[in-house]
Amino acid sequence: MTNVKRGKWSGSPGTTLTVGELKVVMTSQKEDKGVSEGDSVSLTCGTDSCSLSQSEFTWFKDDQQLPETQSTLHFRPACKYHSASYSCGLKGNRQIVSEAVNLSVRDGAWTVRYTERNLCALRGSTVLIQCEYEYPEPYKVDSRMWSHNDVDCTGKPYVCHSNNTNISAEYTGRAEFLGNNVRNCTLQIKNIRETDAGEYRFRFITNGCEKCGGPGVTLQVDELKVVMTSSRVNEAIREGDSVNLTCGTNSCSLSQSEFTWFKDNQQLPETQSTLHFSPISYHHTGKYSCALKGYNEIVSDVISLDFQYMSNLVILCTVLAVLIVLLIIILYIVRRKADSVNEVNTDGKRSHTVTEEYANIATTLQLVNQRQEVSSQVEDTCYASVTRQPEGKKSNSWNMKNVTGGPTSFPEDTEYGNITRPNMSEDEVCYASVQFKTKHPKNKIAMSSEQESQNDDTVIYSAVGMTASLS
Repeated sequence: MTNVKRGKWSGSPGTTLTVGELKVVMTSQKEDKGVSEGDSVSLTCGTDSCSLSQSEFTWFKDDQQLPETQSTLHFRPACKYHSASYSCGLKGNRQIVSEAVNLSVRDGAWTVRYTERNLCALRGSTVLIQCEYEYPEPYKVDSRMWSHNDVDCTGKPYVCHSNNTNISAEYTGRAEFLGNNVRNCTLQIKNIRETDAGEYRFRFITNGCEKCGGPGVTLQVDELKVVMTSSRVNEAIREGDSVNLTCGTNSCSLSQSEFTWFKDNQQLPETQSTLHFSPISYHHTGKYSCALKGYNEIVSDVISLDFQYMSNLVILCTVLAVLIVLLIIILYIVRRKADSVNEVNTDGKRSHTVTEEYANIATTLQLVNQRQEVSSQVEDTCYASVTRQPEGKKSNSWNMKNVTGGPTSFPEDTEYGNITRPNMSEDEVCYASVQFKTKHPKNKIAMSSEQESQNDDTVIYSAVGMTASLS
């Protein structure tokens, strides 16, 4: 309409207004297989029915506003840390926001692996935190860093940084990389302190993605000590018991398996973590301490190994007493055997002596008869004694001396002693005694009552008396 009468104009065709809702559309190179690290992913903010004329937007990641303002976010490559819920809105209008889209990126291309998750270190020692990292080609590493007690690996200052930037003063000169820009990310920390305990994480950044290895490695710091255990619980250790000395810590287990042992400040050859004494003896007593092999300057406190044991004098006396008892037993056995042998020999000699005595008595009787015959021829002769020629002479005859001293030869092979004649009448002769003299005085046979008490107990016949008449 105009100010001219009957004047009007109209625009044709007109403007069409379409009303829609904001939404985030995700596109990737692997539509049906999900998104993995290294893939290309795009997130676009728009509507289904029309195209917005506004060119600036506001992006949100997990409800946190991002600095980007373009309509499309490009992730080339997509990294694990890109995983989140994304939404968008028109710039300047926070009240109109799209629904969130979840972007999940599977990791595997950028990885960090630790050899051990828990480490135990001694105060003053050196610890190695070993790790490896990987990333796909053709990406390259820009920087590497270690963080202490930082979940996101972004906390500053760092324990160690490949660019030597933002290094904590506590680790200056003590921490260093032993790895490289390819795969190795091992960290070495010298002169461990109690404040070094905690979690350590490695992070590396490439020209594509970056990776913070979590969970990290937990380090515990402790001191060495020697712990003693024995087979005798709650009692004093005694000689002969089993005793173990173990080198270790209270709070954690040391990964190192070789140690250095000291006894009275003298190094021992053993390198294992435990010393076994089974059974324990007096020469094991002493003061023991231990250290990590190669770190003799870090030594545990001394522990004294002492117990009840027998002194050398007591041991010597005990041994001597046992030997004396054994000697007495041996002598007793030998004596018993010797007595048995002597008893057998004595019985043999006795039977031989008895036989010989019977023979001598018979011979004596024959001699008496012969003498009676001689006496009948010489009535006035008195034989005082009968003696045998000494040994060594060939003659086996006996000499008989009469009262007048005249010798009379009396042959006889039997060995006997004296025949004496007491004072008697002329009509008869009485031989009072017969003595047998042998090589062994114990076998004498006395014919008189005076000599009977002097004879050996083994003599059976003490006296033989007979009366003969001379015609």
